[in-house]
Amino acid sequence: MRIPDYRNVHGVKDLNHWTTKTSRVEKAQEDAFEKELEDSIHKRKSEEKTKIKKETQKKHQALIDESQELDEMELEIDHLFSEYNKKIKSETDIDLDEETPNNSDQFSSWA
Repeated sequence: MRIPDYRNVHGVKDLNHWTTKTSRVEKAQEDAFEKELEDSIHKRKSEEKTKIKKETQKKHQALIDESQELDEMELEIDHLFSEYNKKIKSETDIDLDEETPNNSDQFSSWA
């Protein structure tokens, strides 16, 4: 037995046509949302990278500043040590000069 052709079949096909249009619109909306989401994620990641980069630069600058301060302190300490050594040496030379007995008095008493 053969199934007869119904007049309403074309109406059903038209419904399917609208369904594909609806799914295309939904697909376009999903694509737009995905694109917006990707852009948002990319923006957030780039902001985090920028933030991390700035923090790293601040830390690096702080380390450079600290290193320069240490170098300056080391130079100052070296200078103070050299001054101290000069002072000690000059005081030692003066003390030795004062403690040296006058040898001419010893020989004059023998004569």
